[in-house]
Amino acid sequence: MKKDKVVIPQFVADWIEENKKDNLNLGDTLNTHYEDDREMHTWLYTDDSGNNDEKFARAWLDGYTVEKEKLYHVPLHDGTYLVSDDDKNLSKGTTYFMHQEDSGFLNRVHIFTEQEIKNIDERYWAFAEEVTE
Repeated sequence: MKKDKVVIPQFVADWIEENKKDNLNLGDTLNTHYEDDREMHTWLYTDDSGNNDEKFARAWLDGYTVEKEKLYHVPLHDGTYLVSDDDKNLSKGTTYFMHQEDSGFLNRVHIFTEQEIKNIDERYWAFAEEVTE
């Protein structure tokens, strides 16, 4: 019987692949290594759905599909936007504000996932607006 693949966020897929690459088994991964990653711990054990540990195990064992994350920009009341100069690693990039009309604004990264916004500062989430394609 073919099982449907579960749908998981990209960061969970990345975590599965990293742990498999390190030759860890499912039990070791669930029991010890999630503690090093706050985002994974939150998704596994404090998410409102209450069954992400089962979803993780199914993804590990049966494969998965990565969900398409919603994207947001963060306009603020004074005409500035939250932007970053590093789209590959926000934690190492500089996050700052820039007026929309500022030179080079469109060349800057100003689209974020929910988690990226919250990682910068949870208070910005209140201003986030979903970007539609």
